[in-house]
Amino acid sequence: MILTAKKELFLANKENKQRFINMLSEKLQLAGCDVHHAKGDADLLIAQTALTSAESMNTVLEGEDTDLLVIYVVRNPKDVLVSLNHQINISPYRSSYESFQDILDDFMSGQTIQGEWPAHVTHWWIKKEKDNVLFLKYEDMKKDLEETVRAVCAFLGKTLTSELIQRISDECTFEAMKKRKVKDHLCKIFGIDPSLSPFIRKGKVGGWKDHFTVAQNEVFDKWYHEALEGTGLSFDFIE
Repeated sequence: MILTAKKELFLANKENKQRFINMLSEKLQLAGCDVHHAKGDADLLIAQTALTSAESMNTVLEGEDTDLLVIYVVRNPKDVLVSLNHQINISPYRSSYESFQDILDDFMSGQTIQGEWPAHVTHWWIKKEKDNVLFLKYEDMKKDLEETVRAVCAFLGKTLTSELIQRISDECTFEAMKKRKVKDHLCKIFGIDPSLSPFIRKGKVGGWKDHFTVAQNEVFDKWYHEALEGTGLSFDFIE
């Protein structure tokens, strides 16, 4: 059957919409895909399913629907690499790298557990102009956390008093988060012994300088500039 009606007109009919969903579900199941049906708004089910999936496998949540709001936080790749190396070293679920050079090589070739860093960040950088995407840099949060809180409020369509924004900013500092019990919950999820190393460690900008040699930094800089060339995306590497 050839469909000649416009998409909006076709889906405006509830029976047509349900038949289409049933047909699509059947085809996806035959292709080996898991299918979940939401009784109401599907956004919550989508997010919950993605979080559950992420506990056992690499999961990417892709949303074009403007009802699905995405707050994407990115950090400079040198500090990301140092943090990743630390988490792998204290995790019982991952084999530690024999040297920092080994994880450095894997990171630049996209072989670490997080995949290719340039592909991931540039994917969302391109989408930053969409109304349902807020692209934030960790380094900017460290510079002015209160301004970041205001940006998140505006993105979510919320108007808060200056006092409440200040309170939220104070509670979201790295120092405040380190004091919370939630950090122990995160350690439990990742199988980390908090007595050996804290899950929330330093969080500073520029910690990479304590780990990179001059030669490693030169090689990484070359890779970084080539990877982001022409994108307009750049990062601060020191405070």
